[in-house]
Amino acid sequence: MIDKRDEVFDFIKGILVIGMVIYHSFNYFTLNYSLVFEYFSFVARGFILISGFICGAIYYQKYQENRQYVLRRLPIRFLKLIAIFLVINIGIGIISGKIGFGNNNAEISFVDWAMTVFLHGSPYTSNFEILVPIAYVLIVAPLFFQNIGFKSNLIYVILLAYIIISLLKIDLGYNLHCFLIGIGGISIGLIYNRIYRFINNKYFQIAATISIFIIYAILIPEGFSIRQNIFVVFVHICIVIINLYSLGRLLDLKGFFPSQVTLIGRYSLMLYIGQIILLRLLRVALGTTFLLMDKELWIIIIAVNIAMVFFALLVEKIRKKSRNIERLYRLIFA
Repeated sequence: MIDKRDEVFDFIKGILVIGMVIYHSFNYFTLNYSLVFEYFSFVARGFILISGFICGAIYYQKYQENRQYVLRRLPIRFLKLIAIFLVINIGIGIISGKIGFGNNNAEISFVDWAMTVFLHGSPYTSNFEILVPIAYVLIVAPLFFQNIGFKSNLIYVILLAYIIISLLKIDLGYNLHCFLIGIGGISIGLIYNRIYRFINNKYFQIAATISIFIIYAILIPEGFSIRQNIFVVFVHICIVIINLYSLGRLLDLKGFFPSQVTLIGRYSLMLYIGQIILLRLLRVALGTTFLLMDKELWIIIIAVNIAMVFFALLVEKIRKKSRNIERLYRLIFA
């Protein structure tokens, strides 16, 4: 069964944040390493799937115990994510002159920008773009808690939708694509207690390990795109997360390195934002690009991850000492 705060899922989120650091480091400091991006393409949508999963596995249980709490909690989380997204993007847009209010010389008006990022969505017209579809997943999650019979079959409906969309090659747009990945996460979370023993079966875990080996050692090097359609994307993310889940169960999460990864996962939203800001500042400061095996690139990756651990430790320490900081943190991120 799932605990209210299962550290394995913090461990998974911590790995996803570290993967995000690697992905963004290559994006900001290297050129033409598309193969590397294939290997780490799961991280952003992995966050979205995990967000949906937590809704289905944890918030559904809380919904059975205290319906009003969940119906209040998830909309508040939705508003916080949208507020964080807006504050950061409007600030960056105004400073850079890309977003404007009224008649000015900005590249795009605020209304046009908002219509683009909140409807279709795009990683090219906004920053921290995954916050929007995650927010959408949170706000609709309670709709799937109503019908007990339907929740058990939602996964089949979602998989059928993925297959149809993939066969017809329907262009969903960024937000809808990510949103459906999140709904897939909800569908898995809703049946988590039913499949718990199955996914903890050693033969299933061996099969998952073999699958990830086939994807990363054979398919991707041979040119198979794991980003070609939503069905392949979903299966790939599930296989990765199942392997991370098995690793989290296998490791002693109180050990030094696993505990640091778990700490990163506990502050995943804050550190997701922080690592992008830090990497962008480093890109401006350094003003150069590196080759794949340049030691400077890997020093940046390691240094940013260490900085995240120290920042998380600092925030955790300050939260314990100051009620005002604790309130501020909970107001923004909790």
